[in-house]
Amino acid sequence: MRDLLIAVLYPLLILIFLFAYPLPAAYCQADWKQSNVVHLHPKDMTEQERQQWTDKLKKIEDALEEVSDPNKYEKGKYECNNFSDFTAQQLAAKCFTVKRAKSTKFRFADNTTGEHHWVFIVTKVGNKEVWVPVECSPPEGERQKGEEWESLQRRDKIRTPGDQWPKIAYDEGYCDPNTGAPKFGGKFDERYFGNIQIKDVPKPEGCTDPLAALDRTMPFALATKDALTGEPVSLPLEIYHSDGILACNLTTAANGTATAELPTGTYYVKAKLNILWFYVTVHTSPEIVLDSPHELNIMIFAIVPVKWVPIASYVACGLLIAAVLYHLLRLVIR
Repeated sequence: MRDLLIAVLYPLLILIFLFAYPLPAAYCQADWKQSNVVHLHPKDMTEQERQQWTDKLKKIEDALEEVSDPNKYEKGKYECNNFSDFTAQQLAAKCFTVKRAKSTKFRFADNTTGEHHWVFIVTKVGNKEVWVPVECSPPEGERQKGEEWESLQRRDKIRTPGDQWPKIAYDEGYCDPNTGAPKFGGKFDERYFGNIQIKDVPKPEGCTDPLAALDRTMPFALATKDALTGEPVSLPLEIYHSDGILACNLTTAANGTATAELPTGTYYVKAKLNILWFYVTVHTSPEIVLDSPHELNIMIFAIVPVKWVPIASYVACGLLIAAVLYHLLRLVIR
């Protein structure tokens, strides 16, 4: 019995030891994930999306002004990795959707390359996901907020975007030469995008992203009717963004109606009908600009009342199969 216990317990203890200690190290190594982050800037947005982006941009800049790492940049002691980690934690505590980022081939201003760390704030505008790069590290020997900036901020509440970090990493060519402020419709600095490493930054439980609260949605009411009889019909619908990306699936109720809340933008709707075990598109609407509450009435045209189309298609298919079998049977009998 003793030998049996030893034979069972020893391997079990070894397994517990193996799983208890290496896993945390393996988990830490797996935190960073290689990813190709695409450069996307709101210059391609619609007018409605631009207004939403302007509101979100102000919210981001206000949050960055409140972040102030008290440490100075010192090589070998407190570097970009530390500034980025501090900034990411501060922004996540404010409930923003934040990701740490790093690259070992980052191109610096003097054209040298090396490891660099920064932060992304991720948000959506319409159907577009925007990754906003945030540079967290001041020049060597400086803090994120200099003493001069802090005294001005306390005294006059003046914004000085050119000399404080963290800040949005805009392409310098797209800044106003007089004020240093970014020109709307410009672009982010492309050095912060591409094939880089990304790590999620957890936010407190029950946190609501303050940028999500600025998402503008509009009610969209849809009604499907039979063009022959005028009766409401229940049909599956697909709503697409103007660029062809599926926004949502709906099915109108027995009274022919359905509603959706969608971000402001441009859409078109497809209505489908079950014919011979397949859903066939029977109506495609023109593009609809959803910048205020909208109603769309869809009229479905068919040879017979729409509610009888599935049955009629099965009957027609059955008759066709019967006709083919009849002719085959006649050939066999002959």
